[in-house]
Amino acid sequence: MFAPCLLLILFIATLNADESLRCDFTNGSFCGWSNDPQATEDNIWSESLRCDFTNGSFCGWSNDPQATEDNIWSASQYNFIKTSLYNVIEPARLLSPMYDRALEETGCFSLRFTMSVDQNLKFPTLRIYQRPEYIDLEKFIQYNEEAKKKYLLFEIKANLDKFFFNAVPSLGKFDDNFQIIIEGNSASYYAYLAIDNVAILQGTDCASAVSSARFPPSPPAYNVEEFYVHTTTAAPTS
Repeated sequence: MFAPCLLLILFIATLNADESLRCDFTNGSFCGWSNDPQATEDNIWSESLRCDFTNGSFCGWSNDPQATEDNIWSASQYNFIKTSLYNVIEPARLLSPMYDRALEETGCFSLRFTMSVDQNLKFPTLRIYQRPEYIDLEKFIQYNEEAKKKYLLFEIKANLDKFFFNAVPSLGKFDDNFQIIIEGNSASYYAYLAIDNVAILQGTDCASAVSSARFPPSPPAYNVEEFYVHTTTAAPTS
């Protein structure tokens, strides 16, 4: 029998999406992303009570009436969706729309992320896959980890103490339309993961994203157990 675990995954929005290949999850919009259709109430993504502080609104919150200009809060834009997992076996999956195969040629997937867990607990894991359309979603989900490695774009198992880092894995070349699958998993009673500003980038935009990225330390660095970023373009042989 598995002990209950709680995984909170927050999508924190800081930029306004201006094209279909980007999403900052503002105003409750998933931008075509969706929950795994096989998900249960224990591992779905849903909106949290939140305030995005847009247009100067504080949503009923207010500064201390005794505050001065030197110690007041100003409105920024942060909102999120979350999932709570109570099953260490099944991760929470967020599925992108289906993207055109032409984006594979010089494309990459960009995001910012963080993760943390209480001291002495097992680290959470964040994985990102690229599923070709010729593989049925239900079949793909049933693959074991070894089989899924062919489609793995990014993986990290770590405790980053809520410091944000970047990942900019190259897209694989499968010569087919594709879907991005984000998986969050916790092997502990409580873990926290967050990502923001997911995007499919192209060409020089990928190079710019890499050059400006803040990457997490690689193993055996303290608090990072596993780390992988896909940087090749060769398609799997099977």
